[in-house]
Amino acid sequence: MHLNERDPIVSKLKRISAEALCLGILLILLYLVNICLGIVVVNGDSMEPSLHNGSIILIRKIAIAPAAGDVVVFHDDSDRRLVKRVIATAHDVVDVEDGRVTVNGEPLDEPYLNAAATPAEDAFPITVEDGGVFVLGDNRENSADSRTFGAVSVDAIEGICILILKK
Repeated sequence: MHLNERDPIVSKLKRISAEALCLGILLILLYLVNICLGIVVVNGDSMEPSLHNGSIILIRKIAIAPAAGDVVVFHDDSDRRLVKRVIATAHDVVDVEDGRVTVNGEPLDEPYLNAAATPAEDAFPITVEDGGVFVLGDNRENSADSRTFGAVSVDAIEGICILILKK
């Protein structure tokens, strides 16, 4: 039996097959994007003035190797999703001197800040352990960060901010 290409049923089947294929490809792409990327809504003002309550950021969820200056998303011990800036990585020595953060003895250039850092109860200087990062909120006066809970494990990081979608 030979199918007639001009037959409306054959034509309709071809169109449906093409649409199903496109839909399948789209679903696969959405799945892959979901694995690689994420959208996070910032909750709170600990990252002001860089990010505000309700800001929306796009994060990369693969190849997570945070560097100083990166904005990262992670979950704390109570499973709250936090957004903070990486200040130092493994083996770096962090200190707060006269309200100024230093890493390995060098003062940080932090043009994103409105105010100086406030020391915490923890004794400074602090050496960041292997596999960890020291994070601070940009709004140092109103941020629970590594000054309070210590370094964050790189394994706990959900993603690195790659784009601010809504400030």
